[in-house]
Amino acid sequence: MRRGCKRLIATSVFLGTVAGRKNALQPRRPQFLPLASTIPLSNTVNIIDSTVDSTVDTVVDTVDTIVDTVDTTIDTTVDIVVDVSVEGVADVLTPASQSLLTDAPITVLDGLLDAILYPHPRDPLYPGWQYYGCFNAITYISTRTPKSTSPANGMSPSICISLCVADGLEVAAVINDQCYCSNDTPTFDHGSDQCTTPCPLNPKQLCGGTQTMSVFRRAITAIPGPLPAIPEPTGWRYSGCFFGDAWIASAPYSVAGTLGSEMNAETCTTTCATGDLGIEYTYSALYVDTCYCSNSALSTLLAGIGQCTQPCVGVPTEACGGLSNYAPYLDSPGSLMITLYTTAPPPPSTTPLLPGTQGPLDWIYYGCYYGALYLLDTILGGIQVSALLDATSPSISGERCVELCLAADTNPILNFALTLGATCFCNVEAPPEALLALDQSLCNEPCYGNPDERCGGDDPTAQLSLGTSLVNIFGRQVEVSGFLVCCRLFVCSKLCSVLSLVLLLGFGQVL
Repeated sequence: MRRGCKRLIATSVFLGTVAGRKNALQPRRPQFLPLASTIPLSNTVNIIDSTVDSTVDTVVDTVDTIVDTVDTTIDTTVDIVVDVSVEGVADVLTPASQSLLTDAPITVLDGLLDAILYPHPRDPLYPGWQYYGCFNAITYISTRTPKSTSPANGMSPSICISLCVADGLEVAAVINDQCYCSNDTPTFDHGSDQCTTPCPLNPKQLCGGTQTMSVFRRAITAIPGPLPAIPEPTGWRYSGCFFGDAWIASAPYSVAGTLGSEMNAETCTTTCATGDLGIEYTYSALYVDTCYCSNSALSTLLAGIGQCTQPCVGVPTEACGGLSNYAPYLDSPGSLMITLYTTAPPPPSTTPLLPGTQGPLDWIYYGCYYGALYLLDTILGGIQVSALLDATSPSISGERCVELCLAADTNPILNFALTLGATCFCNVEAPPEALLALDQSLCNEPCYGNPDERCGGDDPTAQLSLGTSLVNIFGRQVEVSGFLVCCRLFVCSKLCSVLSLVLLLGFGQVL
């Protein structure tokens, strides 16, 4: 192993000397060193190999100390990238929670991803906030005072949220031209489907209704309450909160009773996967202590995540449906809301692309990367588009994501396209090379609408600083080191950070 590393270093040093390149920032395609070159370099390489032999031995003997230093440098660099992009951090985090950005940034990333990867058509056009649901307003507003606003300015979810952000609060409720801010949400049994009034300022958005309010909440919140099981049970996907009366009535299989005392997402999805009388089911829904299974898709209204915050009997921190005032269902006081999970598609069977492969529209495929703080930086400072909300082209792929990033009217321009599930992210900056996944097959999430293509993935075994999410990245200009990629993926991953630093200091760049 050591001998292979030394010969690879020697070859790299020789090629760097011959090329005479000094500009480390020059955009270029990744350069992979050939394992069996047709150029007669063996004699020269042997001479250089002998020359650098003692130097490499010294590097190897002290590698642990140097790697620690390099790791610290990498961490600091990524932190700086995030710091540069968080001018609007107050939009995302309350003053009391802004320390999370330095103390637990992966927690911030996971919270934002939960909202981005599971979007709602009524989500506000405001970073870090999500649609919480439609609720009865009478009781909620009886103890609150609306914000003072000028009728001339109109009202919209974004205006109301900005008023709540200014107060450092977490919940915004809109009723026609009125805005209410607070740090508590309506309860699960006060849901409604009567938020049908167009907003005065933006008729394409809804601002409550007759005695109902449209409620929005920060994605990262200190407000306690049950949430969907994310990450989901293996082989299943969280699909949303739905008005479930009609679907429940036609569900062919349900389980409650003794099993109900243990009911949660894992129990219910396992029940539906096991099936009944040899029938396995695609959809698994929860309401309090009952699990419903079916192979029929829902055609009912998608509700806000807050309308399904009734605790599961088995795991009170998980959400198991809710109630709305739409219409009583059987002996229930209201319409039943269900928390729905759907079987996940299988991973793509295609071979992962190699980093440096020619990508779509003359962009280059960078590879499969851990998202970590780079993805957080992308969310805070870039843009994202979900195919789940795209009525005209409901699919995502590397090419589609590149098209979206190219079409974005931003300054500076967006140079990098990231895919994860059904979502496309765009960033100005290149990903840190330290985040390149050693196992490129970890990006095994099928692209939404293009199941043979890979769009990110999840690695539950990853170290905490990396997070579990991975993304596939395409770039219009590539600074990925071919030496580093080759070294990491094939030969001497332990020395990669050290060797790249040595070559960078000695030759101005890493080949």
